[in-house]
Amino acid sequence: MSEDNKESKKPQVKTGKGGYCDPPVKHQFKKGQSGNPSGRPKKPKTLEDYFLEEAMKKRLIKEDGQEVKTSQIEIVIKQIFAQALKADHKARTLVLKYLTLYENSATIDEIEKGFDAEDEAILEDFLRRQDAS
Repeated sequence: MSEDNKESKKPQVKTGKGGYCDPPVKHQFKKGQSGNPSGRPKKPKTLEDYFLEEAMKKRLIKEDGQEVKTSQIEIVIKQIFAQALKADHKARTLVLKYLTLYENSATIDEIEKGFDAEDEAILEDFLRRQDAS
């Protein structure tokens, strides 16, 4: 590397007199002052942003006699499962639909471990009726 290149790489001492990359002192930002006080404008929120924000809000609920802080989406899912257990046809259809969507994340064997013979009979009857329609 030649001497000329080394000298050009050295940081230049700023004098504040004005010139290239050396603005006059009266035009320089004061210490602690931002050059863009308003900052970049925020992106407007979409409907999806509002929906997700609301779904993730935390609420206190009583579960098994204890107060638990959980997201609203978890509460909705727990309510759907509770309705499905009470033989609500729409809730059961919704649960089964989402279980089939997410069956790749959990194997069928893992899901069926929690089923007894009566549950399997109900599920088979339900699936048979779905195929018939």
